[in-house]
Amino acid sequence: MLPLWLPPYDTVHAIQAGIHWDAICLPQQVGLATLAVLDITPPGPGPTIWDTRRDPRLYLLTPVTDRPDLTGTPGRHLTHGSHLAVPGPELLTPPGLHWIVPPTPDALNRLNDLATVVNAIRRALGASWVTHRIPGQPDREILATHSQIHGTACINCSTDGTTLRPAGHVYTPALGGCGYAVTACTPCLDGALQ
Repeated sequence: MLPLWLPPYDTVHAIQAGIHWDAICLPQQVGLATLAVLDITPPGPGPTIWDTRRDPRLYLLTPVTDRPDLTGTPGRHLTHGSHLAVPGPELLTPPGLHWIVPPTPDALNRLNDLATVVNAIRRALGASWVTHRIPGQPDREILATHSQIHGTACINCSTDGTTLRPAGHVYTPALGGCGYAVTACTPCLDGALQ
């Protein structure tokens, strides 16, 4: 069973925001970077719509709330008085309007946590895509902040001020493929990197 507000099958309906959920609208590049941050932030991203048409945007569904602080971000809050085109559960691939993170039947009321989304937007805005290389493991593309790239924060969780140990290198095309030694905190080294 899916949420009652979800249109049937492969249809698209205009649904009023501010009743079942609000939405944070982001330009495609910032939205995809924000999802990359949410992917590594528990509990992960909630329902998110991707509109790949003329002016590509992502819409992250959040609980109904007062105005979030999106100052300094390209985010726009959609709530009472706004309508959002919502795809049915079968619309999962481009082109056009589709779910990049669909609602899940086992967590019908789960939405994106607003504070986590705002933090992810801010982190995504101050980050760059880099290739993280650890000897003996496949390369992976990640978003990294200035502190992570320069080894003063954990490359996995952004923790700083703790004991950090070597955790491979990152290479960034923005700096001509230059490599930087990066670090990770003990919990990440004991878990995620092995």
